[in-house]
Amino acid sequence: MLGAIIGDLAAYTWQHNKDVFYKKLIADDAQLSEYGATIIALAKPIYQKEKIGFDTIEKQLFDYLRNEHDIAEDVREWMKSYKSNMSFNKVRLIVNMMNALAGWCGESADEAQKTSDALFHSFLLEKEDFYASLSLPILIWNLRQGLTKDEAIQGLIGHVGDTIIEWKYKNTDSPLSAIARAWDAFYRSYDFTSAIHSAVKSPINPRLTAAITGTLAEAMYGCEYGFLKKKYQNNIRSFEIKPPLHIENKYRDELYFIRKNTLVSFFPKNKAMTNVERHHWTNAKSKYKNMMMDNAYYQLLKKAFYTDWDNRYGFYLDDGWFYVYRSYVLICRFRVIKKSEDSFYIEQIQKGDEDNIYEIALEEAFHSLDVLNKRSLRE
Repeated sequence: MLGAIIGDLAAYTWQHNKDVFYKKLIADDAQLSEYGATIIALAKPIYQKEKIGFDTIEKQLFDYLRNEHDIAEDVREWMKSYKSNMSFNKVRLIVNMMNALAGWCGESADEAQKTSDALFHSFLLEKEDFYASLSLPILIWNLRQGLTKDEAIQGLIGHVGDTIIEWKYKNTDSPLSAIARAWDAFYRSYDFTSAIHSAVKSPINPRLTAAITGTLAEAMYGCEYGFLKKKYQNNIRSFEIKPPLHIENKYRDELYFIRKNTLVSFFPKNKAMTNVERHHWTNAKSKYKNMMMDNAYYQLLKKAFYTDWDNRYGFYLDDGWFYVYRSYVLICRFRVIKKSEDSFYIEQIQKGDEDNIYEIALEEAFHSLDVLNKRSLRE
């Protein structure tokens, strides 16, 4: 959820201060649009499955929109009259942000879908909005579970997934075309920052595109840190990503709720202090190839751990690969294949540029995981 807010603020920064955008994504004076404000205002009621209608948008969103946000003129006029006379298309785009929130709700994909279905029926929207409500929550839910980009959309292919792939070429400011543009920016990305860099350049509604891209990228990568390639670093390798202070202070409670309930099932790339350089991977021999594990151990591997003095090497999951890293250094990677409901094995170990230490890195990382496993079994 926070990724959508960050994407919205980053698009504002791109439009007003490109130097700051490339250094840290978000300017100190960045303002939310109606899309980021929707996330802040409606995250809690949607998460708690409250009934949402036109009156909810008007009453609950109004206070957030009038606080000097960088909002569209038609929304500004709507606020002045305090009546439900906002353009129908604007309502559709705001409901699209609610669809994004639905993807973070519930204990299953079905619950997320039901949340989104209720929104669609409450607003009596169009056929395109129905497809949007079928796609965005499920894409987010799938990515949160650790599926690859292709796996996340595969279940929608032949139904609405192929439409998402094609609709990026539609020259319209509508819900499904916004999802298509956002998916394209996310699909071509290699971390949260690169996804936002692509999204803000959208020729159509970059604020909405970046907001949706942000929540997709957050579901796979996380959004805690930004990382710079060596040619852009200028003595700064990474930076913390968060809303500016004036927004943090104004919406402290809402942001706390959002951060507390933004959960994924694995340790994502943006939590690992590593780099975003291009790496060359080659297949490697290792004693860990074909290593078997049960489902409990596999889930522990997905959750992983933060590296520290005692655990120098860690794991993170990114688009189907488990990466082994040390701070700012990627060392090797491998895939885990499901053999049965309670049986998994390691396949296709590849070494990177630091190939001379890849076996040591695997030993150290799995040793830390074994210690964590023994601790969890005792508890």
